[in-house]
Amino acid sequence: MAVGSQQYTVGTTAVLLAQVPNSSAPGPVGNVLVANGSGTAVLLGGAHVASGTGYSLATSSSVNIPLYPGDALYAITASSTSTVSVLQT
Repeated sequence: MAVGSQQYTVGTTAVLLAQVPNSSAPGPVGNVLVANGSGTAVLLGGAHVASGTGYSLATSSSVNIPLYPGDALYAITASSTSTVSVLQT
């Protein structure tokens, strides 16, 4: 899988950060490094992530998430906006 990078402005509407198509490959087929560079905490989760749910990623923090076939990772904030950088392998 090729390495890709993107920067997003995340606000109070969920933003798709990364996704992996469905396949028959077993186990993780890629990783996503998500870094919250500025703004407020970002909540990470699936398509229905909301301001009261998800994994909270504080400002100036990062997390590495393995992706499996069919996975999609979204981000949202409870208020304001944050700049999120994504590196996907």
